[in-house]
Amino acid sequence: MSILDNFDVIGVPRTFSIAEVRILKNRLSFNLAAASEMGYPGFVRLFISRDKSQVALQPCTKETPNAMKFFTQDMAAKKKRTLPVGNRALVALIKTGM
Repeated sequence: MSILDNFDVIGVPRTFSIAEVRILKNRLSFNLAAASEMGYPGFVRLFISRDKSQVALQPCTKETPNAMKFFTQDMAAKKKRTLPVGNRALVALIKTGM
């Protein structure tokens, strides 16, 4: 008999991430950790919550409606540290919710 017999182990899900997005004047800029955590997708779709307070990315194919270029092997070869996504209109839409 152990003192821990009346206890259960708690499984704690991973909640730590170093993925980062920066909202710049004309685009969004994601760090390489964001690409890594999603498996380096070539294209993504960007979602915004109805209250415009949160954004989400979904890996997709080039043929998916509203797909945006995200990661290429050329970026890896040039050792780029950030991934630009979107345009001025998209940034303006996101900023209205902040």
